[in-house]
Amino acid sequence: MEKLKILTSIILTFFFVGCSQSDLSFDNLKNIEIGQYQLQVPMNFIIIEEQGYDSMVGRIEGSGISMSYDYGMYTSPEQNVSEENFTIINEDNDGIQIQILVAKNPQRDNTAIHISFSENSGTNNPFPLKIWSTNLKDKQQDLVLKIFNSITVDR
Repeated sequence: MEKLKILTSIILTFFFVGCSQSDLSFDNLKNIEIGQYQLQVPMNFIIIEEQGYDSMVGRIEGSGISMSYDYGMYTSPEQNVSEENFTIINEDNDGIQIQILVAKNPQRDNTAIHISFSENSGTNNPFPLKIWSTNLKDKQQDLVLKIFNSITVDR
C-alpha cells in the first residue's frame, strides 16, 4: 500500500508539473488587439476592457497571469528606474521607442513594456501603449516577455 501511495504521488506530481508547463507554453496562439497594436497570446488568454478616463485600459489574463494595459495619449515610460531591481532595455528603431523593464524579482516588481513613436516617425502613429504585470513566477515572466516580443503595430 505504501508503494502505491508513493507511485501515485510521483504520477500526480508529473501530471501537475506537466500541466503547468504546457499551460505556460507559447504555442497554439491567437491575436488580440489593443488599439492599433496586435499581440500574440496563448488561446486561454482573454482581454478584459475597463473604463478609462483618457485612455483605453484593461487587463489581459490567462495561465495565472494578469497583465494590465494603458493605451492613450498620456501613457508614458517609467522614469528613474533602479538597475538594481530591473534589467532595462531602451530601443529607438526608426522613431519607435521601446522601453522594456525585466524585473529581477518578478514577484515583487513589474515586468513592463512601453511603446511610443517620435513625432518625426510619421503622421498616422498610434498612441503609446504600456503593458505591465507583477507577482510572476520565473516561467510566467518568460511567457510575458514572449508576448511582449510578439507585439506588432498597424500604421
